[in-house]
Amino acid sequence: MIEVSIAVVLVAFYLAFKRHEPFDWQVVAAAAVMAVYLVIYLIVPPQLGITSPQTGKLFGLVPALSFAAILFPDLAVRVPAQVIRLLGWIGLLGVFVILCAFKIFIW
Repeated sequence: MIEVSIAVVLVAFYLAFKRHEPFDWQVVAAAAVMAVYLVIYLIVPPQLGITSPQTGKLFGLVPALSFAAILFPDLAVRVPAQVIRLLGWIGLLGVFVILCAFKIFIW
């Protein structure tokens, strides 16, 4: 459930620090994808019976970092914001597809 806490904190930071910026559809879409991802990961059976640090990194850390990259692309100084957002989307959607494949075919 730490994944939900991280996502909520990221959205709260976004709303606190970027409230004066214009509406961005990518933020809303990323929040929706992250919410669906968390529902599938935490609620939809089957659940992973074994625990390992690599599984936690793949299904917990990578989506959180990708979500943060979509919400805060300006944090990277030397890389354009569009590139950071693209990498964030690749990471979030890539792990989403891997999770769905694991839930359907492996677990």
